[in-house]
Amino acid sequence: MKAAVAVSVRPEAKFRFFEGLSPVHIQEILSAGKPRRVFANQVMHHPGDPASHLYMLGSGRARYFASSAEGDKIVFQWLIRPGDLFAYASLLPQRRAVLAGVEIVQSGSLTVWERERIRGLCGKYPQLWDNVMSESFEWFVKLVAHDMSLMSRSASHRLRQAVIDLSYGIGQPVARGMEIQVNNEDLARMAGVTMFTASRCLSEWTRRGIIEKKRGAILLRSTERL
Repeated sequence: MKAAVAVSVRPEAKFRFFEGLSPVHIQEILSAGKPRRVFANQVMHHPGDPASHLYMLGSGRARYFASSAEGDKIVFQWLIRPGDLFAYASLLPQRRAVLAGVEIVQSGSLTVWERERIRGLCGKYPQLWDNVMSESFEWFVKLVAHDMSLMSRSASHRLRQAVIDLSYGIGQPVARGMEIQVNNEDLARMAGVTMFTASRCLSEWTRRGIIEKKRGAILLRSTERL
């Protein structure tokens, strides 16, 4: 009888991209990519560059940027955090260019897959496609929450709108309400308010029993009272 072989999996295995996959398959996928160190202010690609690789941030922070018709740099507020993918266009059947550039904000690490290699692995393990679609949908929900919140006049109403939209899109029903995986910083960005305003409103809602703050999440106990 053969002894079971232990598989040593890198810390990145806990990221959403690998949900539903066995340690052996995760190790195969990670081994197909190349680990890289990245440094603050390093540009990974510019707008319009060919989407020849898929990237997954392992540590550090990054952000998207674009260029205006006049050549001015436009920085998007959304941060790319550990576990996030970028250069999604590399997964499309047709060869595409990336719409936005990406630059590193905080030094860290990432994994890079060549386009054909990662597309082949997605075909081999369809769960990868499901995980990519889940992450893409979450980005879409956040964009909707951002745009809807900007239609509200006051800061508190914008924050309220963002929380409600997030609860509809990515909220998970739990025993005491709806759990939303979002931190204060992202919530403030989506609502177009300052961190101070977001913290003040959340503290007030917590005091009134409308929400409960958790690490990296909000438990919405009552939409009607928000």
